Amino acid sequence: MMSIIRMNEDLNTNDLKKDFKKNGFVVIEDFLTEESAKKLHDFLIYGMPEDWWHTSFKIPSISDYVGMIRRYESNIDEISSVYSKAYDDFYDGKFSYVFDRTVNHVKGCSCLECEYKKFLESNEFLSVIKEITGIQISKREEVFSSRYTEGQFLSPHHDIDKGSLSLVYSLSKNWKPHWGGNLYLLDDDWTTIKKVVLSSYNRMVVTLMNSKKENVNGVPHFVSQVSSGVKYPRVSITGWVSE
Repeated sequence: MMSIIRMNEDLNTNDLKKDFKKNGFVVIEDFLTEESAKKLHDFLIYGMPEDWWHTSFKIPSISDYVGMIRRYESNIDEISSVYSKAYDDFYDGKFSYVFDRTVNHVKGCSCLECEYKKFLESNEFLSVIKEITGIQISKREEVFSSRYTEGQFLSPHHDIDKGSLSLVYSLSKNWKPHWGGNLYLLDDDWTTIKKVVLSSYNRMVVTLMNSKKENVNGVPHFVSQVSSGVKYPRVSITGWVSE
C-alpha cells in the first residue's frame, strides 16, 4: 500500500549530492509534497494530544539527572523547577537541555508521526538518501517529534552514538530567525560556526554523523534558546539512520 507520506519528486539530487560531499551536510527545501507536509504540520500543532508530549531534560549538576515529564496541567510547577536547574547548568557551560518530545507509541499506531517513521524505511526514501549521500542505509534508529517553546534549548553536543546520518525535518511555518530555535552546526573546535540552519517549513537537514567509509565521528551542534514571548512552537521530527 502506498504511504500517505510522499517525497517531492522534483528534488535536484545532483545539486544536493554536491552540497553533501562538500559540506558533510545538506539542506533540502520542500522535502515532502505540500500535502504531506501540511498533514504532518497540522497533526503536530493541532492534532496530537497534549499528553503525548513529554518535557525532556538533562541537568548534569544533579547527578547527571536525565528525565521526562508528561505534559499535564498538574505538572506545570514541576516542569518550571526543571527549567530553572537546567538554565543554571546551561550558563555554566554544561551539556543540558529542556524541550518537549514524543516517545514511542503503542504497537500498530497509525498516527501521522508513525506513518512518517515508516516512510523513513521506504524504498522511496532510502534510494534518494543513498543517491545524495552515497551511504547505503540498513536501519532506522530513534525517531521522535520535538517541540521547542519559549525558553527551551539544546546545548552543544554531538550524536556520535546515534547513527550514520541525522535527519531533522522542520515544520515551523513563518518562523522568524530572531525567535531563536535555530540549528547551529559547529567545527571540531566546538566554537566555530559552520552553518546556521533556520527553523522553517518542509525543510530536511541531513548531516553525516558517523561513517565507516568517511571516518567521521560526530558533528557538534546545538539548538539556540527560543526567545521569551514567542507563542508559536518550533516543531520538527528528529531521527537517525545507520549503515
